[in-house]
Amino acid sequence: MLRWPSGSLYAAASQPWARLLLAAALWLPLVHAQTTPAAADAGVVRYDATRDAAADIARALAAAPAAGKHVLLIVGGDWCKDCRVLDALFAADPSLAEARDARYVQVKVFVGTENRNDAVLARYPKLDWVPTLIELDASGRALRAVPSTAFHDGDRLAPAKVRAFLHGGN
Repeated sequence: MLRWPSGSLYAAASQPWARLLLAAALWLPLVHAQTTPAAADAGVVRYDATRDAAADIARALAAAPAAGKHVLLIVGGDWCKDCRVLDALFAADPSLAEARDARYVQVKVFVGTENRNDAVLARYPKLDWVPTLIELDASGRALRAVPSTAFHDGDRLAPAKVRAFLHGGN
């Protein structure tokens, strides 16, 4: 059996406690990288009346250019039936969610009786419906604001219309 000189790094590495320490040292940076805003695209994937929407949008605008993406605000609330239907559409069709995530940093902005987010939403076109999808360029300027009613065929959301929006059409 090969023996390392006592006191050497190699000798210490053969100890069980040293292997555990080494594993933790290698594992922690990976966990941290997965939870940093840049790794998560600084997005917000749930409606939350208690969040600071201005700060959420600022984080997304800071992260989006490095990822080569725009920011997509989805303004609505979990109280809203159409918002839940849009969420369900993305959940049921992974290709739609992939198209959204490939092109945008998503930020859900709550609007409702608990928090109207008037100050932050005043920067963007007036809302006529929720959910409304607002695409922002790297400077935070609204490129387009489209209510979900534009994605309807009759009383149902049409996946093809959502897909066209995600690929740059209206």
